[in-house]
Amino acid sequence: AHERLIDAFDLSDVQADAILDLRLYKLAKLEIQLILDELAEKREEATNIERILASDSELWARVRAELLEIRQIYAEPRRTIIGHPERELTYDEDAYIIKEDTYVVVTRDGWIKRQSSFTDISKIRVREDDEIGWLGTTGRLPLGYLNDEHKTAQVFRTIDGVRYSAPGDHAKHLIDGSIEALGREAVCINTGGEKVFAEEVEEAVLRHQSVRDCVVVGVPSDVWGSEVVAVISLNSDDLAAPTLDDITSTMQHLARYKHPKALAVVHHIRRSPAGKADYPWARAIAMSHS
Repeated sequence: AHERLIDAFDLSDVQADAILDLRLYKLAKLEIQLILDELAEKREEATNIERILASDSELWARVRAELLEIRQIYAEPRRTIIGHPERELTYDEDAYIIKEDTYVVVTRDGWIKRQSSFTDISKIRVREDDEIGWLGTTGRLPLGYLNDEHKTAQVFRTIDGVRYSAPGDHAKHLIDGSIEALGREAVCINTGGEKVFAEEVEEAVLRHQSVRDCVVVGVPSDVWGSEVVAVISLNSDDLAAPTLDDITSTMQHLARYKHPKALAVVHHIRRSPAGKADYPWARAIAMSHS
């Protein structure tokens, strides 16, 4: 035991002998005394804290003393100048209210929810047993898109031996058997972490009196990830192209992050015979002007 004590705790011969000479109950008594001493110290500390909390004067005196101590340790000359405003600042509550279109959803149980759009199908919360999917039809259907096998495969699908046409309309099958149409998925631009729906901005740009047609797209940006760009055509070739400030002046009802950050003016907006905007073409035009 003597040698093991020396090896384990790096003790001298005298120290090892002194420990071995102690009886076990004396060692236990020493440990108990340490615990009792620590308990008495904690109780005294708790009593002091309760006394300070019970007296506002003593509490603030302690706070003041500690603040003075901090100032003495960390104080350094002020690096700024405290000045007085040249004009009185005013606060207009209406300036912080964004005027924009929104959807108010009322559930059958009377709950009301506000959301800016419902085009992101995965974000729509539905009741249990309600299902969201694509609205399709069957019967007399075309063979497909001419020379476009990929588009044909996307729209025309065979399920359980029945051929359907699902051109892109989302719908919700309710538990009572009815179908609620939700509309098509809008073109969405993610700029600075915010979602901007192109159709909403296009409607706002078209309010300008000189704009005949408009397509809004997102182009890559080092700052925003994607930035909103409006490709516009004018009512007449003789008109001077409006500035970006001219266009955004008619968009006060939209949040500023939805405003276009650039304009591209063309003679004609390319659309399909059905009137659908050619977004890939518009994106190429916007990138060539950026």
